[in-house]
Amino acid sequence: MGENGAVSTPGETYEEWRARTAPATPVRTFNPRTWDWGVIALLGVFFAVVGGGWGTAIGLSLPLVLAVEAVLHGRLDPDDVRRDRVLRGATLLATLALSGLIIWVDGGFAAVLPVLLVLLDLKDDRSFLRSVYERRRARRA
Repeated sequence: MGENGAVSTPGETYEEWRARTAPATPVRTFNPRTWDWGVIALLGVFFAVVGGGWGTAIGLSLPLVLAVEAVLHGRLDPDDVRRDRVLRGATLLATLALSGLIIWVDGGFAAVLPVLLVLLDLKDDRSFLRSVYERRRARRA
């Protein structure tokens, strides 16, 4: 394996090995903002196709709230973590309230919405729920 450069040589530092084996062009990684816009689009299509009546109107307001949050997040200062978490928490609260309203109006399949919204929040680095959990855990320690 010495020819492909994957193995470090004796006495070589990590930085030297990394410089020698790094790809010539940076590897393109998945943008979490793209993920959010994908979820927004899928929710919009889902409620437009599946729904009917008030459930559809309320359901389409859910991706609208997420889209407003995504646009506002793009306008925030990247270093302002507190405002970002407050925005994320307000969005989570609004979407959970809307999903509760959808469950009340339509019932059935909509019961999975709160679970999906919480998972959507937890996957995000700027997650409101994750930050609350980590603060509570730090207090106990």
